[in-house]
Amino acid sequence: MEELKKLAGNLLSSWCEGLYRHQIRGTGDARVDGAFICPACGKTHGRSADAIYPFMTMYSLSHDEKWLQASESLLDWSEHVVSCADGSYINDIDSKWRGITVFALISYMDALSHHGNIMPESFRTRLEERAYKAASYLAFHDEYKRNNINYPISIALALYMAGIYFNNDVFISKSCEYKEIIPSVITGSNLIYGEGVPRDMISGRGCRSVDIGYNTEESIPSMVRLSVISNDDILMDLSLKVFQAHMRFMLPDGGWDNSIGTRVFKWTYWGSRTSDGAAAALLLLSDQGQEFARAAYHNLCLMEKCTHEDLLYGGPDLYITGESPCIHHTFTHAKIPALILDEHLFPEFDDNAEKPVEYIGYLPEIDTYKVETIGFIATVTGYDWPYMKGGHASGGTMTLLHGRDLGPILVSGMAEYSIKEANNQQIPSAAQLHECLAPRIETKDGDSIISSVYDVKSEISRDDRAIHVQGYLSNVDNSRSSIPYCFDYSFADDAISIKAKIDAGCFIIPVVSRQDEAISISGNIISFGRCFVVAVENGSLGLPYGERRIFNLVPGLQALKLEITPDASGLASVRIIRRNHE
Repeated sequence: MEELKKLAGNLLSSWCEGLYRHQIRGTGDARVDGAFICPACGKTHGRSADAIYPFMTMYSLSHDEKWLQASESLLDWSEHVVSCADGSYINDIDSKWRGITVFALISYMDALSHHGNIMPESFRTRLEERAYKAASYLAFHDEYKRNNINYPISIALALYMAGIYFNNDVFISKSCEYKEIIPSVITGSNLIYGEGVPRDMISGRGCRSVDIGYNTEESIPSMVRLSVISNDDILMDLSLKVFQAHMRFMLPDGGWDNSIGTRVFKWTYWGSRTSDGAAAALLLLSDQGQEFARAAYHNLCLMEKCTHEDLLYGGPDLYITGESPCIHHTFTHAKIPALILDEHLFPEFDDNAEKPVEYIGYLPEIDTYKVETIGFIATVTGYDWPYMKGGHASGGTMTLLHGRDLGPILVSGMAEYSIKEANNQQIPSAAQLHECLAPRIETKDGDSIISSVYDVKSEISRDDRAIHVQGYLSNVDNSRSSIPYCFDYSFADDAISIKAKIDAGCFIIPVVSRQDEAISISGNIISFGRCFVVAVENGSLGLPYGERRIFNLVPGLQALKLEITPDASGLASVRIIRRNHE
C-alpha cells in the first residue's frame, strides 16, 4: 500500500531529522559529543545509540553522509559513556541497570543485517565487535530470565539474531532457553503476564502482572519477529493468538488502552514511553487478517499526529500545553518505520472499519470488564496487582471511556503521579495543573486523600448492559476507611450513564478535552465540540478551575475537571450522550 509506505517514510525522515538536530557535535568532549540532548529532561539518555539503526536506514535511502557520521558519533559516545567492560550497557550515566543491553543489540543487529553492506569496513567491524560482546554478555547472565517478561522475550530474539549473523550455536542455544519461557507466561485469555516481579505472584484478587503497553510494543513484537526469522510455526500461532487477544485494547484512533497496566507510569496514549512500537509486528501478521494492517496504520497515523517539530510527543495534548517532548520516545520508536521500510512491509488492506461487536467481556487475570457498544468502548476495573503505590486505578473505576467517533472521553492514567523510573519519566512543569484524570469519589480524612481509586477490595458485578460496584474509600496505601461508595454504569448505543452513591465527598469527573476544544455550559449540561454532552442528572455541577484544563503526562491528555456535589440522598449521576443521538 503506497500510503503506508509514504507514512513510514515520512515518520522516519521527520524523526531522524529531529534527532539529528538534537545531536551534540563539535564540543571536543567525548562525554557528550554524539549523544542527544533531551528537550524535556535537559540531559542525555543512555540508550541514544538505539538510533544507529534508523540513522543507517536513512543513510541507505538518501546516501547522505551525515547519517553515517551521526551513526558513528552515536557509537563513539555510547562506548565512551555507557559501555561496560563485560559487554553490557548501563541504562544511563547514573543507573546501574544493564538489561537494556538487549535493545542495543537488536538495533545493532538490524543495522548490520540490513545495511552492513554499505557501511565503511572500519565502522562495520566496530559495530560487529560491539554486538558480539553484547550478545556474549546476555548469553551468560541468566538473571534476566527472572525479570520483567519483556526482557527474556526480547533476549530470545536478540540472541537468535546474533546467533544467525555470527553463526554462533551458543547464542542460538541460549535463545532457545529464553524462548521456552514464553508459553508459561500466557494466561487463559491469551494475555502475557510478567510485567512485575516475582512473575508468579498472584494478587489478592487473583490477578497477574499485565501491562498492555509493554506487551504490545516490546514482548509480542519480539515473539512475532523471532517466529518469522526462526521459521517457528508453533511460536507464530501463539504470537497470533496473543496479539489477537491484546487487540481488545486497541482503540479506533490507533491508541492503546493501558489504563490498567502494571507499568501505567510509562503509558503514552499511542503506546509506552521507552519501548519500540507495535506497527512492524502487526504488519508481519497482516496475511493473517486485515485487522492487523489496519491497526498498524492507525497507530502510525496517531504517532504522526503527535509529532511536532520532528519529535514524537508523549500523548495527543502534550504539544498544546507548551511542555517539551522527551526525546526518548523518538529514538526508540524511530526503529519501527525503519524496519517497515527495510523489510518492505506494505500490505494492501481495506481501511473500512468492521461492524462493532457488542459485548461485555471479563478478563479474570486483570479483574477487568471490557465493554463495547455501537457508540462506545469502556474499561471498568478492580485490578490490584501492586507494581507501585498510586499506579493504575482500582476500585471499580471506569478507567477508560472512548467514543468510536469521538475519541477519548474518560481516561484514568495514574491514580497518583509519581516517579518510579527517574530516567524514564518526565517531570511536569509548574505551569500545568497536573492532576489525576481518573473519574472518582474523593474526600479528605484528616490530611490524607481517600478515594475510590485506591480501594482494592471493591465488589464488582454485572447484569445485562450494566456493571455495579460497591466499595469503601481508601488511602493511597489501600487502607480502607469506613465510608462506603457505589457506582452503577449503564451502557446504551448512544449514551453512558454513571451513578455514584456518596456518603462523603464529591464525584470528580475529568472529561478529556483539549484547551482549544469549544465547550458551552448551560445549567448542569456541558456541550463539547466533538459532538457529545455531559448532563448532570443528580447533584450540582461545579468547575473548580472554570474552563481551564487540567493535564497529566500519563497518558498525555488534557481534561475539563467537573466536581459533582451529591443531592440530599447522596446521589451524583451523569449521562454522557453522543449529540447526534440526543
